[in-house]
Amino acid sequence: MAILSNIFKSSKKATNRNIEDDKNKIQKTDLFNSIQLLLEKLPIPVAVINKKKIIRGFNTLAKEEFDLKSNFNIAHIIRNPIFVNSVNVAIKKNVKKFFSLEYESVLKKNFNVYVSSFGDNFLVSFVDTTQVYKLEKLKTDFIGNISHALKTPLAIILGIVETFIHQKRLSVKEKEGFLKTLNLETISMKNIVENLLRLSKIEMEEDILPKNKLNIYEIVKSVVDSFLLKAKKRKIKINLSAPKVIPFIKGDKSQLHQLFENLIDNSIKYSNLNSQIKINIQLNKKIKKIFIIINDESPGIPDKLIPRVTERFYRLETTQKIEGTGLGLSIVKHIANKHRAGFKITSILGKGSSLKLSFPF
Repeated sequence: MAILSNIFKSSKKATNRNIEDDKNKIQKTDLFNSIQLLLEKLPIPVAVINKKKIIRGFNTLAKEEFDLKSNFNIAHIIRNPIFVNSVNVAIKKNVKKFFSLEYESVLKKNFNVYVSSFGDNFLVSFVDTTQVYKLEKLKTDFIGNISHALKTPLAIILGIVETFIHQKRLSVKEKEGFLKTLNLETISMKNIVENLLRLSKIEMEEDILPKNKLNIYEIVKSVVDSFLLKAKKRKIKINLSAPKVIPFIKGDKSQLHQLFENLIDNSIKYSNLNSQIKINIQLNKKIKKIFIIINDESPGIPDKLIPRVTERFYRLETTQKIEGTGLGLSIVKHIANKHRAGFKITSILGKGSSLKLSFPF
C-alpha cells in the first residue's frame, strides 16, 4: 500500500507539473498573440527581435516592406551597415537608438528607424520619410535646374532688350529678327519650366504604383497618329506592328502618353530625312511582359554616351541645334520606373538607335 501511495503521489506531482507547463505555454502563446495583435494595429512597419537579433514577431507592413521571416536574423535580411551597427549598439548598451536609413528593394526608400527595449526583446520601428526626403531633394534640384536651364535664354533676352534700349536706329528687318528670337527664347523658357514641373511631379509619385488597367496599343497608336504630319514634313514613314490581342497593363494613361510622345518626337527630330521609324509591339506570355521596340534611322549615339542621354539637360553635341530641352528622355526614364518597366537604349553609329521598353502584365 505504501508503494502504491508513493506512486500515486509521484504521478500527481508529475501531472501538476504538466498542468503548470501547459498553463505557462498557454500564457506565453496568449502573450505572443496579444503582442502580434498590437503590432498589427500600428500604422508603421514594426518588428520584435531578441538580443541575438533573431526576429520574434512583426506586423504585415514590415513583412511587405522588408520581406521579414520569423526566426531569421534581421541583419541577414536588412543588409545595411548603418542599420546593423545601430541595432548592435542598442542591444549591447541596452539604450534607445534613432537613425536614418536608406533602403533599396524595388525602389529606393528612406526611413527613420527607432530601436528600444521591449521586455527581454527589442522593438524596431520604421517611419517612412521617403516623401519628405524627396520633397526636400526635389525642391533643391528644382532651384538648381531652373538656375541652370534659364541662364542662357535669359542672357539672350537681356541682350536683346539692352540692344533695343541703346540702339536707337534699328531697321525694321533687325527689329523683326530680334522679336522672333525673343519669341523663340520665351517659348523655350516656358517649355523648360513645364517639363521640369512635370518631371518633379513624376519623381514625387514614382513609388506609387498605377492601378488603372489600360490598353498600351491604343496609347501608342494614338501618339503615332498625332505625329504623322510632323513625320511627313521630314519625309519619314512610321510603321506600327502589333499582335491582334494584347493584355491590359496597369498604368497612368496621361504619363504613358507623355512617354511615347517624347520617344516618337525624338525619333522624328533626330532621324535622317527620307527614313523609316519602325515600332514593334511584342508579347511574351511566358514571362508576362509586353515589349515595345522603336527603331529609327539616325546618326546614332556613341556607346560611351548612351548612359548620359537620360540625364537632365544632357544633349549630344551633334544635336545642339535641334529644338529641345534635354529633359525628354529623363522624363521617359522616370515614367518607366513608375510603371516597373524596363527601358534600354542601344545604338549603332551611322545606322540608328533602338529604344526598348518592357511592361509587366
